Amino acid sequence: MSGQKLSFFLLVSFLAAATTAQWIDSPADLFSSFHKSLSDLASKGVEDMLADEAAEVGVKDKSREELEKVDDDNKDESASQESAEDDDKSSVNPLLTSTDDFFSLFPNIFRVLQSPALKPWWQGDNVCKETEEKEEKGEDAHPFLIGKAHFSSCKYMPNKYECITEVRERGKPTKKTIVTYRCCHGYKVKPGTQSCQAAETKPIEELAKELGAEKFLDMVKQEEMLEAIKGAKTVFMPKDEAMDEFLNKEAVATNEIERSALDKKAIILNHIIPEIKETSDMQDNMVLKAEDGFGLRLSSYPGGVVTVNCIPINETDKETEDGVVHTVEGVLTPIKHDITEILSQEKFSKFRDLLKEHNLWDTLTGESAFTVFAVNNEGVDKLDPSSSMCLGTILRHHIVPITVCSKAAPASGKKISMADLGSSWLHMANKDDQLMLDDKAVIITRDIVAKNGVVHEVDQFVVPTSGQPASELMRRTKHTRFLDLLEKAGLRSEVDKRKDVTVFIPVEDSLNELEALEPEKLKEALLLHIVPHKLTSYDLRNNSTLETALNDAKLSVSASKNILSSLIGSQSPMTVQCIPLTRVDGRVCNGYAHEIKRPVQIATGTILDMIQNDESLATFREILQGTKLEEQLKAGLPKHITLLAPTDVAFKDLSDEKLEKLKTDKEFADKVLRDHVINDTLCCSGVGASSWPFISTVRTSSGKELETDRSKGRVMFGRFSVTSCDKITKDGIVHKIDGVLLPPERHPQREIIFKRPNSEIILAGFK
Repeated sequence: MSGQKLSFFLLVSFLAAATTAQWIDSPADLFSSFHKSLSDLASKGVEDMLADEAAEVGVKDKSREELEKVDDDNKDESASQESAEDDDKSSVNPLLTSTDDFFSLFPNIFRVLQSPALKPWWQGDNVCKETEEKEEKGEDAHPFLIGKAHFSSCKYMPNKYECITEVRERGKPTKKTIVTYRCCHGYKVKPGTQSCQAAETKPIEELAKELGAEKFLDMVKQEEMLEAIKGAKTVFMPKDEAMDEFLNKEAVATNEIERSALDKKAIILNHIIPEIKETSDMQDNMVLKAEDGFGLRLSSYPGGVVTVNCIPINETDKETEDGVVHTVEGVLTPIKHDITEILSQEKFSKFRDLLKEHNLWDTLTGESAFTVFAVNNEGVDKLDPSSSMCLGTILRHHIVPITVCSKAAPASGKKISMADLGSSWLHMANKDDQLMLDDKAVIITRDIVAKNGVVHEVDQFVVPTSGQPASELMRRTKHTRFLDLLEKAGLRSEVDKRKDVTVFIPVEDSLNELEALEPEKLKEALLLHIVPHKLTSYDLRNNSTLETALNDAKLSVSASKNILSSLIGSQSPMTVQCIPLTRVDGRVCNGYAHEIKRPVQIATGTILDMIQNDESLATFREILQGTKLEEQLKAGLPKHITLLAPTDVAFKDLSDEKLEKLKTDKEFADKVLRDHVINDTLCCSGVGASSWPFISTVRTSSGKELETDRSKGRVMFGRFSVTSCDKITKDGIVHKIDGVLLPPERHPQREIIFKRPNSEIILAGFK
């Protein structure tokens, strides 16, 4: 034995003896125990012990699926691995896998007081295993995958353990293997245990009596179908009260089929699933196929409510000798019609015509599940004619792309909310012994179950906020002054009746100037706030222009995303004509409304026009004359720029020599002026706070980086403040600043080693 091995075994033996010291009466006994351990090790070589362990490993059961090893801690686990090799190349030398068993020769030194891990129940006795393999095809499957990838995930439930393995390969269908372990029939994992133990099962006749479902069993016996409900099957068994109600009705309300037309044998078969389905196997919107071939749709709702064809399930997972029974609160009659066939009834004729007119009829065909709150003919007649422009949105509000039964609404009166086809919220609740929709419409007939969903009859339309005109939105949000101005200018119908519209609504306390305008000028100003397109805030792109209802007038959008500002909680707002949007995405039936901080003003003139007419920019105007930048501005290039224009006061801080050079040396002047041009539209509101080391910069026309900051309410470019913001022109934006951005002068024998916003820390050099 080598010196390293001997040292290792001496250490392990010493620790092993030390862990048992508390059971040894004297130090002499401790030494004796330690001496014995050394003697045993000396008499047996490492190779012999490994050989013994290998022989022991060889007789162990190695047939257990690798999936069983994934979840030894009774938790959901996910694992993924990618390999270009096949699965069958992963055999392992047993001698290399026996390390843990080798160390089990010695006492558990570091976990003396820990109990051994319990064996998961799915690795024990009385466990049945089911394997399902299937392929999922898709166009151009996994185009970026190299080789073969394996993805495994396991899901733990009280009486079921399921592992799904997907094998993905480029250009080939995904192969999915589902392995399910569950206690065999007649066994359950009882609380506080980790094994499948025998559970009580009863003959179905005895179980029916115990569950209060004898009358259904009587009908089964009368039809001589007792054997049909026995075996490895699932039976939804109606309670006696449900059978009494069913048998006493003159007609079955579910699909308005006369009882005489119903075959009792067909009804019985509609309660039988030809396989065992426990609650752990059930999923929301799952459709089970009954013995008669018709579907049974399962739905689950908050509060633990589970329904089958909108009939609540009561007691579950009651095992018979061969199958399982669930009790239900009603009789499951065969569902033979889809939603469009139900809506073909005369009482829904007007509602049906509206669906077809707005291209929604075909949506309700096919296998996808829907809930339709169908307005009867009397309810359609109640609709306000002013809502005709929004009828498409209103109709979509009455269609929900999931199955929502009446039992989803709690008896306590709490609302259950659902999203309609237009993503607006719809609420259903029990109120004063009635089932109400949005506290407005009464659901007259509930749960008309279809093959592809359910229909509820309601007595009137429910108009969502997204189905109301823009004028109604303004009224509800207290923008009444702007609404009055639209009325005064005769533009209310322009907003409400346009097919597509986006309205920018100024806040109420900013309208004084608009209210003072003459009617014709007021109309022009208001038309600037109307865009003939549906635009959400996500559609407003940086540097984009928006057409308005005023001839060729356009609005400029600034939607820059300042990541550094957002890190310190100062994100730049979105703007239109440099006016910040304060609230966005108010939905109206024909578009959207956005609130802005003040009214929009039309851009008049160019940047050169603005410089020419502003007396505070006389010096800047003189320096600009004769430069290449002036020629480009006259030609309308570059577009969408921001000009930082120093005022006359700013130039007074320069030396006479420097000022004279700017006025006479046009090449030098052009170079300096380009440091004042940003090749982008940047409003003052788009400049956020900057904190070292997160420094915000913009690139000037000369290619230099210019620092920006917002400090104590002032907008800063470099070391200088903006004295006048957001002068909007047709070709850009002008900000006046209180300093001139000159190139830095070199300091002899000095070196800049470190920069912070608007400052420099300089280390002086020494000779």
